Parts: sequence; structure tokens; C-alpha cells
Amino acid sequence: MKSKTMILMAVAVGCGLVASFLTSRLLAERGKTPEGPVMRKFLVAKKNLPVGTVLKDPEKYFEEKEFPEDSAPKKGFESFDAVQNRKLSKPISADAPLSRDDLMDGGKGDFEQNIPIGHTAIAIKVNPESIVGGFVRPFSKVDVIWTYNRAADSLSKTILQDLLVLGADQEAGRTGDDPAKLVTTVTLAVKPEDAQKLTLAASQGHLVLKLRRIGDTEIVSTKPLTLSDLIRKNDTSSGTTDPSDDPDVKSPTKPTKPVVDINPLDPPVKDAEYFVQVFQNGQSRTVVKHPLDGKDGDTKVEKSDPVVSPKAPEKKADPGKNPARPKLGGPGEKDPDDY
Repeated sequence: MKSKTMILMAVAVGCGLVASFLTSRLLAERGKTPEGPVMRKFLVAKKNLPVGTVLKDPEKYFEEKEFPEDSAPKKGFESFDAVQNRKLSKPISADAPLSRDDLMDGGKGDFEQNIPIGHTAIAIKVNPESIVGGFVRPFSKVDVIWTYNRAADSLSKTILQDLLVLGADQEAGRTGDDPAKLVTTVTLAVKPEDAQKLTLAASQGHLVLKLRRIGDTEIVSTKPLTLSDLIRKNDTSSGTTDPSDDPDVKSPTKPTKPVVDINPLDPPVKDAEYFVQVFQNGQSRTVVKHPLDGKDGDTKVEKSDPVVSPKAPEKKADPGKNPARPKLGGPGEKDPDDY
């Protein structure tokens, strides 16, 4: 009986050793230990990085972070040397792992790869005033304002919006901390028909680039501004405005009263508080008195009848003569009145 028990114990111990060996081997094949999963280090961004950032100093923009092997970035980078002098093809958020899809291919084709599909690259001449003091840099977004200088026909108009800046002078990339820089040419990504528009505008006037906020893609409808518009709408020195903008002119509510100039040296006259108008129609005369205080109810109208001229006096007969009395006497006799 004793020997049978010993045999069973020996068999149990052997099975336990075999199970322990197989378990250890299985864990080793899966890359795990009883303490936890296998960890690997990958590069993650320290801060938000814009598209086009050149990684001249990768340690400045990235740090190493451990990931479990089963959830590690599939196309991640485990060393700083692997991304040295590479360029970002898209923006990266803080704490996001760097992937091979986030970098442009090396070589001479970097600049051409920056051009969006369906666009071409075109360069324009600029000065510090036309590039926001140098803050327009590669991968900025800008609008183009064209000013046409032709005396009275001068105008200003936004001709293109939301354009990608591919390069400034011969620099096609930038680091996240690049300061403002003054350049003489800026290369823009434009559609083929917009390239013709931009070339013609540059030859006929002056171009200014308006810098957009990051993420702003709104296309705004703007009206051309002429020189007369600028003078009429912004002349505040004399307080004058466009007469058509006066609501009283557009929709008058009452008739305009005439203005009466009164000489202070003239002696006061009766009805000085009224403005008097006289209307003569033949011999008919109408006098209208408008109150200067603007009260329409006090307006007075006076009419006069036609002036009647006095009748001429009738001619009276001479009392010494009576033309109606017949002459007396016959032929050859004198009338008593003849004496």
C-alpha cells in the first residue's frame, strides 16, 4: 500500500513540474512575464506641431513614451535619429505618437509633394507691408487683395481666398518656433485659372496678402471698394456723409422749409417771425406767411380781390348852353344865345 501511494505522489509531482515548464515556455513565447506586458518606447509630440515643421532637432519636439507591445503604434518611430531633418506632412497634436504617414518622403521631391492635387505653384513679389510684417510663412493660409491704381478709377478687391503658402523665398519648410522673416517672394498654391488671374493682377496693380487664422477656411463674399466709396463713406473730418444715406432724403416725412437769411443790421419789421411769400396772378394777389418756428398750423394765407380802377367822371353839360333847346327865330334871325 505504501509503495502504491509513493508512486502516485511521484506521478503528481512530475505532472506539476511538466505543467510549470509548459506554462513558463508559453509565457516566454507570448513575450509576457507574470509581472505584466512587454513595453516598447515610441516618439510622441511634446506640443502641437504645424504642417511643414522641419525636424532639425527632434528632441525639441518629441519625447519617448512607453506603449504595450500589443497596442503600440504600427508605424511609429523608436529613435530620434530616424526622423532627423524630416518634414511633417500634416499637423500633429500634443501627446500623439509620430507615424511614418506624418512625414514627407525625403529627397528633392519634398517641395512638389507640398502642392495640393489640382493646384500649381506660382511666386509673387512682396514687401514687408504686403506680407503682414513677415508673419506670412510656409504653410500659412492667406487671402490676396488687389489694388488697382488709376486715379478716379482706383479700386481695391479681394480676388483670391484661402490660399496655401508653399514657400517664402527659397525656404519651403519651417520649424514651429521660426520668427517672422522678411522675404522678397512668396510661392502660393493656386488653381490653373487662378494663376492667370494672379499674374494679370500683379501686372496691373499692387498685391497684399492677408493672413488667416489657423483653421479658418471660410470664403467671404466681398464687394470691390472704389476711391469714391472710400471718400464718401469715411469722410468724418467735416461731418459730411453721402446724401443718399440720409433717411430724411430717402423717405421725407414733411416738406422742407425755406431758409431765410436775416440781416441783424436791418430794422425790425412787423411779422418778422414769419417768412412771407407773395403770389401775383393778374390783378389777384395771394400772401402766404410761414412761421419760422416750423409750426404748420400757424401758416397764414391772405387773398385780395382784383383791384378795381375808379370810373372816369361823366362830362356835365355847360349850364350856359342848352344843346337840347331848339334854336329860335326864322331864317335870317339870330338866337338870343348868340348875343
